[in-house]
Amino acid sequence: MTSREVFGVRMSNCLMRWFGFCGIPLSILFGGSLAVKAQPVNDAFANRIPLTGYSTNISASNVNATKETGEPDRVDGVRYGATVWWSWTAPASGTARIHTFGSSFDTVLGIYTGTLGSLTEIAANNNAPGTSGGQSLVTFQATAGTTYVILVGGTRIFQNWYYTGTIQLSVGMPPTVSLTSPTNGTVLPASEPVTVAATGSTPAPAIQRIDFYSGAKLLGTDTNAPYSITTTNLPMGSNNLYAILTDSAGQTATSSVVNVTVLSPGANITSPQDGAVFTNTNPITVYGAAMASGTITNVSFWVDGQLFGVFGISQSSTWSATWSNVTSGTHRFLMTAMDNTGLSYTSAPVMIAVARTIIASNSVWKYLDNGSDQGTAWIQPSFDDSGWASGPGTLGYGDTNRQNTILSYGPDPNNKYITTYFRRAFAVTNAGSYSNLILRVLRDDGAVVYLNGVEVGRFNVPAGPVNYLTTVPNAADDGNDFFPTNVSASLLVEGTNVLAVEIHQDSGTSSDISFDLELLGIPIIIRNLSPSINLASPTNSQSLIAPGELTISASASDADGSVARVDFYADSVKLGSVTNTPFSFTWTNPPVGRHEIYAVAVDDQGAATASTVITVYIFDETVSPLVQITTPTNGTVISGLSSYTNLPITATAFAMGSITNVEFWANGNKIGQASTSPYTMIWSNAAFGTNQLLATASDDQGRRGTSTVVTVVIVEPPINTNPPVIANVIPARGATITSLSNILITFSENVVGVDAADLLVNGKPATAVTGSGSNYTFTAVQTTFGLVTVTWASNHGITDIGYPTSLPFDAEGAGA
Repeated sequence: MTSREVFGVRMSNCLMRWFGFCGIPLSILFGGSLAVKAQPVNDAFANRIPLTGYSTNISASNVNATKETGEPDRVDGVRYGATVWWSWTAPASGTARIHTFGSSFDTVLGIYTGTLGSLTEIAANNNAPGTSGGQSLVTFQATAGTTYVILVGGTRIFQNWYYTGTIQLSVGMPPTVSLTSPTNGTVLPASEPVTVAATGSTPAPAIQRIDFYSGAKLLGTDTNAPYSITTTNLPMGSNNLYAILTDSAGQTATSSVVNVTVLSPGANITSPQDGAVFTNTNPITVYGAAMASGTITNVSFWVDGQLFGVFGISQSSTWSATWSNVTSGTHRFLMTAMDNTGLSYTSAPVMIAVARTIIASNSVWKYLDNGSDQGTAWIQPSFDDSGWASGPGTLGYGDTNRQNTILSYGPDPNNKYITTYFRRAFAVTNAGSYSNLILRVLRDDGAVVYLNGVEVGRFNVPAGPVNYLTTVPNAADDGNDFFPTNVSASLLVEGTNVLAVEIHQDSGTSSDISFDLELLGIPIIIRNLSPSINLASPTNSQSLIAPGELTISASASDADGSVARVDFYADSVKLGSVTNTPFSFTWTNPPVGRHEIYAVAVDDQGAATASTVITVYIFDETVSPLVQITTPTNGTVISGLSSYTNLPITATAFAMGSITNVEFWANGNKIGQASTSPYTMIWSNAAFGTNQLLATASDDQGRRGTSTVVTVVIVEPPINTNPPVIANVIPARGATITSLSNILITFSENVVGVDAADLLVNGKPATAVTGSGSNYTFTAVQTTFGLVTVTWASNHGITDIGYPTSLPFDAEGAGA
């Protein structure tokens, strides 16, 4: 595509070709003569209906309405017609909100002052954000006593044809309310009085009252400012607080929800909830809170007795840690904490289930695509499908860009097979270990699914008998989405099981079918009282100078069984195990550095509990400060860059006295320093290749410590030699279409600097552009029928992102 010859788009001048009626007289199309119908009473601007008050809702119609000379040319940039009119005098100054939600057609809404022919626009809207159905919404600052003119019309279908129907018009000056206390995320101790406060405003003469709620429960009401109530009966756990304001005009407003958590003293996991089910192995973030009479100094998170999150002293009462290496099965979360008085706390365990994938999407399926009537025998596990073909999902035809196996629709593209059959056998061991199954089906158009001969789900298939000629409704998602349903795990058998699926078309002329499936098993959560454990020695934050050995002691017990062993860890590395009391282990020659020590008790049923993590500092004989680079980690490789990068470097440092300075070094050269914790810096334009990083720390006694070396490899990006070109254009060059509103441009690589004015449609800049990376959608200006020429502006700023320099897009080149 070049700036001289881009692509032609011919626009059809036959409206009814859209509907298949080109050339048919309108009198036939609409059933005889075209009678003139009565117009709405407020069709003319002069007959606009007056509205009053703070809140008004009316029903009306624009059927048979017209558009008169002097009306605005467009509303919110779109052509319109079939208009009706109202006027509204603002009873007070403030925010006005007017909308057409609930109307039966695609509306436009305009607010004006003045008279016909010289109207001044105050606000206008075609499609309200976040809504469907093409209804409209405006808000504006109204002035008391000012009369505003309200226009409601239908968007243009074609030429002088416009949408009409019933109108639901709402005019109001709504109040507002918001909670000011407590703030979202607040953690409160049980039984402590809580003050819930709100502020509100209304254009009406007065606020009548503000009601305060926790969920559906009314906590109290205040009728005078400042608005607040005090309660002591918030239940344990999560509470959703909100306020509802009622003003003297009878209008109401509801605040945003504020979540507060009420906890008993100690350590508490607030999320996930006990018994939660996760359907994939994505990382799981665990949230917790700890409340103590002293200051919390250590917080740790555990899964199945393994540590995955550690935190030091913090002024916060809430923490979170993410478990990244999630596996299928049942798991047990614990949170432990310690305060500055030496007291330790352990949360109640939280048990979760992570689904096992029994059949993954894109699995191989047997299929039969010959249009035959298979009756009902084919759904049984014993059915012989050895003669059927097989292939991986997604299976289908018509959407080859996302289908791995292409099926046959028969010899006649205008009379395609209605039904296609699929089967898959799969093995299950320990079938009784599942509490439930989740079936997720991608289908276009409809699907019926059977497990071991029993129907377990219908997807876009109506109730009633089904045979090989049964058609179904068109799939609104066009086979793009997976739809879930729950299936009883009791249908599984030990050993071989069979899923059978029939996919049905909406008609013999349908353009495509698609099928894929995923089956998940939710494991039963088995509960066992876990053992308890506490570290007796060493103490938290203890400092030792060059000890030859360090004795780690713990006390452990199990309420419903016995302790099988206690495992001792330092820095997540197992030091050893003890199977008998006293549970004590001697760590010989502990290395210099900061160490996190904990113990894990395992009971006779395999349940594990970890102690609170304590920190121990081992100094050398000269008591040199301890320093270590924590970010990046040793062996980090940074690749896939497109240009230079800035590398954050963080270190920890500890001393018998106080740290005065931490210096950072790369390949023997000092690159930065920090004198206060957290000790961090940014290495700008970090060197490509292998880098040796280390940190040094100095204390107030003049002693100096050096960290171990951290190796970081930064891979040099490839040299940028190819400028971006156009990979694809929709609509295609030379296409004949009935309308042109958007042009999708796909570049050969990611680009930046794209502006709407860069694309010219018949010489006029596009009005808007959205997108990122390599895909951008330009909103075209309205065009007339005929050849449309699209070119690029000569002063565009589009470039790729490359090293050592970015290359510009050549709008005159062969690839443009």
